[in-house]
Amino acid sequence: GRLVHHAAQAESRARRDRPRGGRARAPGLVATVLSAMPQEHERGLGGWQAEWEAVPELVLVAGDAAGAVAGALDALIVDPARMRANLDLTNGLVMAEAVMMRLAPQLGRTVAHERVGAACRRALTEGRSLCDVLADDAVVTRVLDRHEIERTLSPEAYLGAARAFVENTLARREIADLKRDIKRMDPNGDD
Repeated sequence: GRLVHHAAQAESRARRDRPRGGRARAPGLVATVLSAMPQEHERGLGGWQAEWEAVPELVLVAGDAAGAVAGALDALIVDPARMRANLDLTNGLVMAEAVMMRLAPQLGRTVAHERVGAACRRALTEGRSLCDVLADDAVVTRVLDRHEIERTLSPEAYLGAARAFVENTLARREIADLKRDIKRMDPNGDD
């Protein structure tokens, strides 16, 4: 009983630590593949022998990493309230890029970057929210009023392509689930 328990613990540790080992091995394997890239005429000796061991090993490392991510996602607990609290800890600084992107078309990228950067430093130094500091900046308020600044600093307004990524992932998952269910109903059928 005790030996089985220790063996199970060792296997669990090995599974957990395997991606970390891959992280250490991957750069050397990539270097091997890259050094084999220059092609000789008719692919002479040297390059493919180096790739012969490195490429399958890289595939295993990538598989281990994907498995570790899948395991982490299975155990992931999403806490929207805590996520929001973490975002709010920054007093809007985490959304500085969104403001810069909104200002850039009217002020130019450089000026927008300088204004937002200065506002961030001032917000940190004075212990104020980025929204308040930006609302006090006459150059910024020529482009965005306080309401627009608040809306721009809202993380919900700056999701980029996240919705498309989520919908695409869910659609692929739904298709995979349907294929699995069909296969279960007819194990001898075609995919």
